[in-house]
Amino acid sequence: MARILDTCAALERFEWLRDGVDHGLDRGLPAEVEVVHAVIVGPEPMSGLRGEVLDATEPVFATHGRVIDAACGRHVRVLLPEPFDSTHSKACGRCLDAIGLKG
Repeated sequence: MARILDTCAALERFEWLRDGVDHGLDRGLPAEVEVVHAVIVGPEPMSGLRGEVLDATEPVFATHGRVIDAACGRHVRVLLPEPFDSTHSKACGRCLDAIGLKG
């Protein structure tokens, strides 16, 4: 496994899941992951993104109106609390190219 420093894994979408107790809708991970993107989390604070991701133990979901770009330029809505893994079977080839790895 090749986890890339100063990145986090990210997904383009989330799913709305119904809570079994209050029956409200909550954001959740999709049942099937299509592509895993890389988001570069540099040393400078990006609207608190670095702090949110570094302190996270669960996925961080983008709130309405917040745009987060993956290394490849795609908008992502879910940041996973783990570094991007360049050997993941669903790793985005364009993200690999953008961070200087062969996609």
